[in-house]
Amino acid sequence: MSKAQSDHFHNTPILSNVLLALLIIVLALIVLSQANPGLSLPDRDYGIFSYIGQQIVLGKLPYKDAWDHKPPAVFYADALGLWMAHGLRWGIWAIEFLCLAAAIWLSYILIKKLWGVFPALCAIAIWTFGLNITLQGGNTTEEFPLPLHFLALILFLRLVESPETAWDGLFIGLAFSVSFLFRANNAMIETAVVLTLWLIWIFQRNFLVLLRQMIGMALGALLPTLLTSFYFWRLGLFKAMFDASITYNVIYSETKFNGASALIAGLRNLGLVAWVGLIGYGVVLFLLIRHWRAKTKPPAMLILLLIGCPFAVAVTDPAQRNYAHYFANWLPFIALLTGLTFYSIQHLIPRFKELKLSESYDLGFALVIAIFYCVLSGLAVENWTSFVNLLNRSNVERDSVISVYVENNTKPGDTVIFWGGFPGENLMSQRASPTAYITYPLLLDANISETFSDQFFRDLKNNRPALIVDMEYAKALSLDPEKRAAQLAERQEWPYLPANIEDVLSFIDNNYHPETTFRNAKVYRLNGTTGP
Repeated sequence: MSKAQSDHFHNTPILSNVLLALLIIVLALIVLSQANPGLSLPDRDYGIFSYIGQQIVLGKLPYKDAWDHKPPAVFYADALGLWMAHGLRWGIWAIEFLCLAAAIWLSYILIKKLWGVFPALCAIAIWTFGLNITLQGGNTTEEFPLPLHFLALILFLRLVESPETAWDGLFIGLAFSVSFLFRANNAMIETAVVLTLWLIWIFQRNFLVLLRQMIGMALGALLPTLLTSFYFWRLGLFKAMFDASITYNVIYSETKFNGASALIAGLRNLGLVAWVGLIGYGVVLFLLIRHWRAKTKPPAMLILLLIGCPFAVAVTDPAQRNYAHYFANWLPFIALLTGLTFYSIQHLIPRFKELKLSESYDLGFALVIAIFYCVLSGLAVENWTSFVNLLNRSNVERDSVISVYVENNTKPGDTVIFWGGFPGENLMSQRASPTAYITYPLLLDANISETFSDQFFRDLKNNRPALIVDMEYAKALSLDPEKRAAQLAERQEWPYLPANIEDVLSFIDNNYHPETTFRNAKVYRLNGTTGP
């Protein structure tokens, strides 16, 4: 092959696309290793969402038969995954994989268009590393909308460059609404996009374009919201859905837990990733000052970053709980800030400016690094083993020891409570909860919580579960009287215990007896009953 033929081969779009696809697959596998059902167990949030999804597949209804204070999108995403995989968590993992792959691809397209291939690859590396930190076992409400955030940013550029585009505003509205239906705070990216467009067209006095774009966005935002509302209204559950996903969360966000501010918590949780973003924001300010002094029009993306970054910090965590997964919503902005930072570095260093490698070379180099990391960290072997087990139908998913015990020591149709709010164990053991309020006693001090607590106690008395498993969760009062006394003496319990907690604990003390202790869990069986 001649040099000219070789150069042509290395610059073909086909080769670049293949390398990009392989890079996306490797990065997604690295990040989602922590969510791999063959390797990991569901954590609390994962367990709640997947259990409700399982109940939906079985014909039950969210907010009526299984309750949590999230909008419905995550429950139905999990239900879809479980339905596709015939009850296996692998279906949820597959949806996670598709969403992450789409997000990486869209982020590459966006930042490559803005600043080139090298900054785009650096941005992908930083924001996927940030997701690896904030994913916390996967299946989070912040994870699924990531591709919608990057799509909204792409559409933002298109609306600025081509204001007459008819459909882009509609799709931004759709992205806003779907993100909101996973968790209200998730729509911060789309909200920042809308606010920036408002400012741009108002300053340019282009009110006709502003009106046209806002009508499209409003229609896009209303469509999923109205369809969802109509669906739950037909089921007679609109108020229950609204109270759980809106009313309860307003109370939740106003109940301070005295954590650090969102900015400090973000810097602490994301570490290097957040600091790269902070440096990038400094670059944004520097470039905007330059444009202001030169009296030139700044790029629209700089204005969006100027407005959007502090807005994201402000709305991320009003209650200051500092949960790491909240900060996944910062990652699209951090990706842009990273791309801008490395683009600026390229133009400051002469050697970088002179070095002009093809897209294929850059992608190939990034792919080699990603593969080396995957192999050296052991993730390649672990993922490969779990996939082989899945294909061979052996050790398909990892189940907890206590869930296996519960399944083996109860009958199909028996109900079980995993005390402290661990319905993921219900999912793994194939044993339903006797009550919809699967996170009791971890509710807030509010009227709506009192209603739930009362119903939980009625369900407990009327539908007595075969087993109650104390998961020894530090925030829930122990079912062991001695440990409970120690918790109360040392004030280690959850600060918002239900008003009827003493009645519930007394009922359990009088009607259940310890059966066995299994690792960190203590199993209590209903008096007068035995295992199968």
